[in-house]
Amino acid sequence: MKYIKFLFLGLGFALLSLILRQTNLKEVWQHITLVGWLGMTIVIIFYFLEFLSDICTWQLTFNSIPMTLKWTSRLFLIYMVGAAFNRVTPLASLGGEGFKAVMLKTHYQIGYQETSASIILTKTLNTLSLLIFVAIGFFPLLISKQFSASFKTVTAVSFAVFACCIVIFFLVQRFRLASWMADRLGHSPLGDRLVRLLSHLCSVDDLLVEFYTNPSRMRNGLIVGFLNWPLGVLEIYFLMQFLRHPISFTDAWLLDSVAQLVRAGTFFIPANIGTLEGSLVVLGAGITGSPTLGLTISVIRRFKDLLGILVGLLIWWLFSFKPTLPEPPTK
Repeated sequence: MKYIKFLFLGLGFALLSLILRQTNLKEVWQHITLVGWLGMTIVIIFYFLEFLSDICTWQLTFNSIPMTLKWTSRLFLIYMVGAAFNRVTPLASLGGEGFKAVMLKTHYQIGYQETSASIILTKTLNTLSLLIFVAIGFFPLLISKQFSASFKTVTAVSFAVFACCIVIFFLVQRFRLASWMADRLGHSPLGDRLVRLLSHLCSVDDLLVEFYTNPSRMRNGLIVGFLNWPLGVLEIYFLMQFLRHPISFTDAWLLDSVAQLVRAGTFFIPANIGTLEGSLVVLGAGITGSPTLGLTISVIRRFKDLLGILVGLLIWWLFSFKPTLPEPPTK
């Protein structure tokens, strides 16, 4: 499996190399200098707010964690660690989830089952809200004359496939697939061997269904999760002002929504190397007429991602010096 990941990584770098060879890198650097420190500060502020939206969404999915500033700050630190390892490990944005679960268990005594359920719920809420976000951005694309019919068709098919996958992912949780599997296996030889694992899966299923059958929690989670996406639109909108090529908020929404769709659809390529740059170059060229503007946005986003990785790894290192809590006594 890991060799497949490295193969995808190689393909991503090959695509990135092709894009860089066909782009005026000197012009990209000139665009970056136009953004300056003020522009980068604004980008980092939006980056922080996007993280905060994700963390509040995550916090809403816990039963044992209250919505307090103290816990928000704790989860913020742990989330930064998880996000850093998600980006540096070739595990399709899942490499950091185990770190989050272990850190919550060893430092705050939050059980693995509740943490597992919260991670699944957060992923689901983020993808469901992303589905809404992309759907809103898809309508300006349909009426736009700046993109070809073939590009619109490919985007529409990709969106339909993405929507079906998200709906299936939600229904599997809502209708307790793990519990259904446990009932089917029963006391078969395989079932006896997996009984402990299946009991944990059933417990996680219970937490998932409990959340989904609570309308207020589900609604609040979707609302807070959705706020993350317009923040990315605002980031692009302001960046284009600094790049002296202002675009409308609608065009910024279109650009970011399709780019996020590509990011979600190419999750199997570590860090979306090449595919993210390619999507922004194509979209930037279609909206502004300049492919270098799209690549400039990609480079700036890569920079903030690198900054997030460094901060996350630093937090993880500092946590290694923090004493862990002992296991609670068993009754």
